[in-house]
Amino acid sequence: MFKHSELDTRKLTLREIRSLTAIRGVAALYVMCHHIVLFMFLPSQMTRPIQRLYMGYSGVDIFFVLSGFILTTVYLDLTPGGLKDFALRRILRIYPLHLTVLAAMAGMTYFSIIWPANTADWRTLPEVALLVHPFFGITHGFWNGVTWSAGVEMSCYLLFPFALFLLRRLPIVAVALLVLAAGYTEWRFQVIHPDQWTGWLCVQRGWHGFALGMALGLLAVRVTVPRVLVLIVELAAVAVLARSILRVSLPPVPLAAGALIWMLGESIGPIARILSTGLFFFLGRISFSIYLIHYPLIDVFARLWPVGWNPQLNAMFGMREACYLAVLIGLSTLTNRWIEQPAQRFLRGKSIGKKRAVAGGEAQGPSGCKPEFSILTPDRIQ
Repeated sequence: MFKHSELDTRKLTLREIRSLTAIRGVAALYVMCHHIVLFMFLPSQMTRPIQRLYMGYSGVDIFFVLSGFILTTVYLDLTPGGLKDFALRRILRIYPLHLTVLAAMAGMTYFSIIWPANTADWRTLPEVALLVHPFFGITHGFWNGVTWSAGVEMSCYLLFPFALFLLRRLPIVAVALLVLAAGYTEWRFQVIHPDQWTGWLCVQRGWHGFALGMALGLLAVRVTVPRVLVLIVELAAVAVLARSILRVSLPPVPLAAGALIWMLGESIGPIARILSTGLFFFLGRISFSIYLIHYPLIDVFARLWPVGWNPQLNAMFGMREACYLAVLIGLSTLTNRWIEQPAQRFLRGKSIGKKRAVAGGEAQGPSGCKPEFSILTPDRIQ
């Protein structure tokens, strides 16, 4: 039942796990649904189906769990010598696209193209640009509302190497207990403090989810799951997610998502095969662009094509939302191609350059793994 961690790490890094990429797209679209409903409906006016879409904020918790899981399995053998490369990859994963979207918003506001200049809180722009605003209790104000989670994610990246160095050599029993402890604390936080997006509580929200993902990742590289159990857990996790959404009871979502993510890493179950198909995989590849663009784009549509609060759900409304989705997917495809992918190519070029510079022995990747690790970076499976 147990397996050597290094072999499993290589299994995860030598290929892109399409289903793990795809689940990011699903989570991003679920968050988008939450914000669409938030912009257009008062909570007291929500019908039951709309209320379920309003709970899409839990997609952010799935992001945190997934990030902790992937980084743990990919960087399991991280060494102090690989910290610089790790930090550069994390910075270039987040900041180029974030700063591009923020600059576009600032430009359109300054010249009053979409938003009047006096609608923006220019004093908070530096903190939002640096993604430190959640730690000072500063709300995003006018600026891109989803960036709080990117700031918390950066703090998770900062703490990750220290946590990994402490935890990766734990015996299997201790790892199993760590999973139970992380699962319990995540559950309690979701029950007591759901939907936190500013201040210390939103930081805790991200840390709880990321810790759960790390714990599951540490277990995943140590345990081989029988095929039949993968099938059962996949289907059970999806059933729990569906029931939680339909019943509007969200605390189980991160736990069920964590179990599903672990099973998707095996790439053998029915849900993994469905998520690996072209559309889901494509949405997963552009998911970060979807996530950062969708919120300000909702506001752009609200100003250029207003519908007001509690609009009638008729054909015109459906056409409007279809246009919004088409523009969002189009913009996300472009930003992924011209901003995200060039950053990844830059990183791969640096890694390949490092490999060629190694002489008198086997080339090493950024974390001390074999050369293939540098060619297929963790960003490719996020």
